[in-house]
Amino acid sequence: MLPGFLVAPVAGLVADRFAHRWVMFWSDVVGLLCALGAMGLFLMQQADLWTLVVLVVLNSAADTFRTPAWMAATTLMVPKENIGRASGMVQASQALTQLVAPLAAGLLMSVLSMQGVLLIDFASFFIALATLLFVRFAKHVPQKGPAGATWQSELLEGWTYIRSRAGLLGLMVFSFTLNLTAGMAQVALSPLVLSTSTAAVLGSVRSIGGVGMVVGSILMGGWGGPTRKVYGVFAFTALFGISLAGFGVIPVGMLTSIACFGTFLCVPVILGCKQVILQRKVVPEVQGRVFALDGMVGRAASVISFVLAGPLVDKLLEPLMSPGGELAGSLGHVFGVGPGRGIALMFVGLGGLIVLLAVVGWLMPSLRRVEEDLPDVIPEPSAGLGAVPHVGG
Repeated sequence: MLPGFLVAPVAGLVADRFAHRWVMFWSDVVGLLCALGAMGLFLMQQADLWTLVVLVVLNSAADTFRTPAWMAATTLMVPKENIGRASGMVQASQALTQLVAPLAAGLLMSVLSMQGVLLIDFASFFIALATLLFVRFAKHVPQKGPAGATWQSELLEGWTYIRSRAGLLGLMVFSFTLNLTAGMAQVALSPLVLSTSTAAVLGSVRSIGGVGMVVGSILMGGWGGPTRKVYGVFAFTALFGISLAGFGVIPVGMLTSIACFGTFLCVPVILGCKQVILQRKVVPEVQGRVFALDGMVGRAASVISFVLAGPLVDKLLEPLMSPGGELAGSLGHVFGVGPGRGIALMFVGLGGLIVLLAVVGWLMPSLRRVEEDLPDVIPEPSAGLGAVPHVGG
């Protein structure tokens, strides 16, 4: 997470200044080289911890370059009325990968060696590289910075663009707050389930959450979100908060799995609607830097949430909800007392805050009217698709 945060400003600028195809291509090449390096270390039995850490850092940094490039490329390749559906389809593929990959890895490790698994990984890289070479990209003419502009001002151009538009700034603050609260719940989910159940139940709950994310992605891919995408952000954020609160008030079991399904179902719709707003309202010349900034905001919120969640639970909420704790005689009648009950209280509180966030967002005119107040700026893609293969785009 830290490497991606540090290189994000440079990655965004690179996405705006160079052809999207080649930014993604070389980022995949770096990922391939990292995988080759890992395989070489295993074959030579030299896979020490710090060398592997370096490879992971390089791979994470390379992935940070890929994301703003493909998001900016999508803006130019897909008609604006279909961007929401395209976002859902991409998220569906990612959700399926997260759901299937661990199962496939476990199966392959049982029948193949580590080298065999890495060879399959290499094959996937070559397929991705071949796809990038032959897919039709929209013609993207990289823009040079204004005369006399410093590299610092160019790196900050994404922030300057967002800051000067109240609706987009409000959307960024909204996203940060949502990531902060959701990140705290992410940290505490496993301890909450394990406080009253087994690791097998935790695995089942997480799997059902993965299915929810796949279903939400398919929903976004087929539907594309409401006409006013910001309404989709508000509505599914509120549903996300309600589902999250369900973890705290429903005993672990089938109903908890339903809460997990509902929580993860909302994520692709929220992200997809937000992405469409940015793609429609941010000029293509700075989209790479804006998407990189959006990624930085999400990573920063996650880091802060990871730091806060542990002490909040261990030092405050769990003691308050333990037998004899200050809240045991009041809220203890609702949530119970003992291990995990402080976490349950936190989930309900976080869910309530997220619902409140959706209401506050709705009450902010600049955010609620962001799609009305800012014009669509993306060009029609039909005339801009290059030939196959298109080397320059």
